[in-house]
Amino acid sequence: MKKRRVMFFICERDYGISTFLTQQTLAFNKIENIDFLFISGNSEKENGLFNQLDVENIPYRKVEGLEYHREFRRLVRIFTSLVNEFNPHILHVQNNWQLAIAIIVKLLSFRKFKIFYTVHGFRNNKNILIRELFRLFLGLVLFVTVDKVLFATTYVKDSFSILRDRLQKLLFGVDDIYFINAKKHRFIGNKIVAIYPAQFREGKDQDKLIRIIAKYNSLSPKKVELILPGDGDNLNKCIQLSKQLNVQDSVVFPGHLNITQLTRYYNDSHIAIIASKSETFGFCIVEPIIMNCLVLSKPVGIAKDIIESSKNGFIYNKIEELPQIFDILFESPNLYEKILSESTKLKHQFRWAQIAIEYDRIVT
Repeated sequence: MKKRRVMFFICERDYGISTFLTQQTLAFNKIENIDFLFISGNSEKENGLFNQLDVENIPYRKVEGLEYHREFRRLVRIFTSLVNEFNPHILHVQNNWQLAIAIIVKLLSFRKFKIFYTVHGFRNNKNILIRELFRLFLGLVLFVTVDKVLFATTYVKDSFSILRDRLQKLLFGVDDIYFINAKKHRFIGNKIVAIYPAQFREGKDQDKLIRIIAKYNSLSPKKVELILPGDGDNLNKCIQLSKQLNVQDSVVFPGHLNITQLTRYYNDSHIAIIASKSETFGFCIVEPIIMNCLVLSKPVGIAKDIIESSKNGFIYNKIEELPQIFDILFESPNLYEKILSESTKLKHQFRWAQIAIEYDRIVT
């Protein structure tokens, strides 16, 4: 079989290469049927990511300023040259800025490469009209310009149904460290330890979660401890709220954590509660599953696709439903273990090696 040549962007806006894109690169580069040229900006979101690529002899190019969404004409000239040099069958982009570059380069270079686009997220604006207009506009642009649109959840698929046959499912993987550091599940006694890692911003609803925990602990002899890793604009408000409700001993704010630190908190937790109003994918849903935490989630992101309530996790619609689930877990520890055991069967599909196999099938 003739190898396919793929130019693959590994650059996030403002940050450059990330741990997520590094893991994806390391896994995809092992696909024998594809010759890759990975494209990044000069920046790295965490130190040492380019070094990981160098150690594995990954073929990549740094394009100065790619992450900052400026100097469009200069970037078009650079990528026109790269396309003429590499002659790709596919140019795989990760965001709208990269898509715009790919479209113009395709027109200027007269090359017949295909454009693949991965949907990582799109505007979840509070203004419904603005949100819907943006979704329709993006869908129309993708319909006209893109050959494949890769999505990870039914939520994204349903949001771009206009694309129909161009839609292709490809899950996002989770860093191997979560699989490596995961410990055996913890038994529930008189206390449930819950974790919810997320930015403190509008729509994540940590404040509502703090209130429901405070109410539950005031009425029940058994307690729920809540760990809220993360930072953001609403962090101080939530800290003050926990003090006002006198639950500062039951709500922990460890701040921004690196992956290793976060896995330690997962290993100390029985359950993960996902309270956000919306998730495009939801690493906060997948990571605790890998770490052997039972997930209680609103029907958002990947949760809608993989969690069957009371079988391998719990789906709830209103935060007021959580106390009933807490009671079930306290009263039926065997049920907790049974559901958690079913949850572990979800893990394998989020390994990067498995996702690389699927990407090979899509491309070749």
